[in-house]
Amino acid sequence: MVNKFSIFLILAMLVPRAFATEVKLNIEPPSVIANESFRLIFTTDGSVDAEPTFGELDGVIDILGRNRQTSIQWINGKNTQSTTWVLDVIALNTGTVTIPSVAFGSDRSPARSIEVAANGTGPATGTDTSLILETEVDVDNPYVQQQIILTARLLRRIELNDAQMTKPSTESDAIIKRLGTDATYNTMRDGKRYEVFERRYSVFPQTSGTVRIAPLTLTTQIVESRGAIFSPFRQQIKTRRIESNDLVIEVKPIPSSYTAATWLPARSVRLRDEWTPDVKDVNAGEPLTRTVFLWADGLNAGQLPELSIDLPAGLKSYPDQPQTSEQETATGFSAIRQQNFAMIPNASGDLVFPSVSVTWWNVESDKMEVTQLPERRFVVAGLLNDDPAASSTPVAVPNVATPLADPENAVADTIATEYQQSFSNRYLIPAIVSLLGWVITALAWWLSVRRSRKARDTGRSVDEVPASNARARRDVLGACKAHDPVGAKRALIAWSRIEFGEDSINSLGEVAKRVSDPLNTEVRLLDRHLYSAEGGKWDPMTLVEAFNQADKLRDRHARLKQTVNPLPDLRRLAPR
Repeated sequence: MVNKFSIFLILAMLVPRAFATEVKLNIEPPSVIANESFRLIFTTDGSVDAEPTFGELDGVIDILGRNRQTSIQWINGKNTQSTTWVLDVIALNTGTVTIPSVAFGSDRSPARSIEVAANGTGPATGTDTSLILETEVDVDNPYVQQQIILTARLLRRIELNDAQMTKPSTESDAIIKRLGTDATYNTMRDGKRYEVFERRYSVFPQTSGTVRIAPLTLTTQIVESRGAIFSPFRQQIKTRRIESNDLVIEVKPIPSSYTAATWLPARSVRLRDEWTPDVKDVNAGEPLTRTVFLWADGLNAGQLPELSIDLPAGLKSYPDQPQTSEQETATGFSAIRQQNFAMIPNASGDLVFPSVSVTWWNVESDKMEVTQLPERRFVVAGLLNDDPAASSTPVAVPNVATPLADPENAVADTIATEYQQSFSNRYLIPAIVSLLGWVITALAWWLSVRRSRKARDTGRSVDEVPASNARARRDVLGACKAHDPVGAKRALIAWSRIEFGEDSINSLGEVAKRVSDPLNTEVRLLDRHLYSAEGGKWDPMTLVEAFNQADKLRDRHARLKQTVNPLPDLRRLAPR
């Protein structure tokens, strides 16, 4: 009895193992090369308890892709089921690598040891020269916050597909920005011709000390030819991964000899200003506009300091909010800061604007420098009606019939004549202004009537173009005719806000995005003239022509819109 029970217990323990599903593992190709993809193929001839997660493979291989296939066959009235999991992987180490056992529920795959040959492309091996990734910087020992140009080059002699490269990164605090577009050219190296793809970055280290830039990694697919020449499976696509070299930079702190409050490590710094009107003498009560530009080569916009601009007494000032921007050049980023001041002198006399200076560190000459705007002086003339001598001191007017007997009487007569002319002008000017006002009012009334009649004839609303829009257009044309680039900029922004109904428009670049050529080109030329370090050409009359052409095109589209019937709502015609 005991023997029968023991036999039954042993059989009961062996039955579950008899029905366990076997998981097989195949590796293709059997010879694995570092930095090149290979496949792990897991196969079962039955169902498994659970889907694998492949978490056991972490730290050993990098899974690039996975695929699952199930096939069912009927043989002699019986169905057989097999499931295959295919992983495209890359080994993370060279030498002997053990592929650990993977759980499929209660079933497991066998562990397998493979040899990963150090025969690929990478910083450690470098034996395969068909694909090379390298990096370099233009400065090995920069100052903190100084711009560094990082250049990454991919040299290839094979066809690539779906190539992806990581971005530069560092454990230290640094600002990294993509610079420009990729360049492509050919070069010779060690007697071999390569096609080169070059990409650049601007790096601004924010702390001093040792900064290590991590290697860049390129992952791409390559096509390999294997097997017989007429075989349809002769081409095989494999994934290859390569890494660039390490970059270690020693960043210097701010020099002790630098005395300014704001640290500016740049290649060059320039200051310039524009005055509207650009004259030596101005009148009290007339507006005066000053635009100050700060341009720095080798800095980003966030590094530019606030300009200390002192304004003299005797005027009212209305400063605008400063605007900053960045430009990409062959040497990296350049930063621009612009500030506008609208001023009205309120008294006669000398108006002296003090000089403006910026202290910075020249990274090319390795010394501190000061860039300065010179002092600017204006002579302000008083208004004619504000002359106290003409209004408070009475002057006797002699009889014109009395003959002049001596030079003193001649002087008195001259004064009396000037007073009569001044007295006549004092009443003549208001009369002329009043007459002009009546003429303008009558002309406006006539235009309004004519416009109303035209609106009735064409079916166009009189209020289609609001008065504020018309006024904004006049401001644009007036600023251009006065050769006032700053005024033209303000008028264009005000016009575009009304024209497109967007109060968020604050720059000429945003205006250019909303208009088409030729106005788009002229707006960008004006923007370049105002903000570019070299200035740039700007023809105000060409901008006037482009602006008028845009107006005519808009009016033509409005008339066309009124004559064309819109299509019916097709959704209403759909059957319900």
